[in-house]
Amino acid sequence: MTAIEITILKNLVHNEDFLRKAIPFLKEDYFYDQSQKIIFNLINDFVKKYNKTPTIESLSISLQDSYTPESYFESCNVLLNSLNNE
Repeated sequence: MTAIEITILKNLVHNEDFLRKAIPFLKEDYFYDQSQKIIFNLINDFVKKYNKTPTIESLSISLQDSYTPESYFESCNVLLNSLNNE
């Protein structure tokens, strides 16, 4: 996993100021790994729907409810767990 993308995802979840400033300018294309793209889209969808910072738990629930291919599901869970460790 690329360090800058992980840092961005962590800050989107744990730093509301960063989230508010950065989310309008970020695109899924900026993330290399498919799991990172999926997590970014979950975060982006959550912010659009609820207008607040998502928690790891809410992202995990969204992941379970999404149509994420089984091949990416486990790596997305691993990535979510890594975001939880600040």
